[in-house]
Amino acid sequence: MITLALVLLAAPPSFEAAKSAARVVDRPAAAVAAMVGACEVVDGAVSGECLENTKGLKDEVAGKKVALDLGSGYESLLSYGGGNGAKTRFVWGPLYDVGNGLALTVGKPQRVSESGNVVVGKRPIDGKSPDDLMDADLRRLASTGALGIEIVGKFGKTWAMSGGGKSVKGIAFEVEALRLYNVRSGATVFESTQPLK
Repeated sequence: MITLALVLLAAPPSFEAAKSAARVVDRPAAAVAAMVGACEVVDGAVSGECLENTKGLKDEVAGKKVALDLGSGYESLLSYGGGNGAKTRFVWGPLYDVGNGLALTVGKPQRVSESGNVVVGKRPIDGKSPDDLMDADLRRLASTGALGIEIVGKFGKTWAMSGGGKSVKGIAFEVEALRLYNVRSGATVFESTQPLK
């Protein structure tokens, strides 16, 4: 019994362990909207749909560990950075564009471009991938947008920026763990417990 306890204590952290201790948020876009206060009064009225989608959500997620599935389509923000033995590296521009001038980022973005896009710096993320995936497989999955991103962590501070005639509001997210998965099969392609702030 003592041996089993020592083995469990010595186990390296994993994405699944981090996720199991978090509240899974099924609607990340609604959580971002709730956290940045997107249901504001416009022309004397507030959108009932916005209020319904975010009702009570801020209280449920603020300051708590949450798991978010950000979906796929990150071919311009995610690339394979190579592998070295048991270590794999991906490079990610940590941005989840909710639309309607809302975004989730890791840290505060650098700026809003002249075309109105949020600009974030790409960050290297070290972790591990299954042994049966070769460099060519990982590169192809990243470059074709076939990888989904799932993150575990906490919402941080809100931010607001303008540029290119567009105003964007967002919230920073502190990543504790990250998983990339094949959007067709759901299989894990990469996981990391490298913190990102």
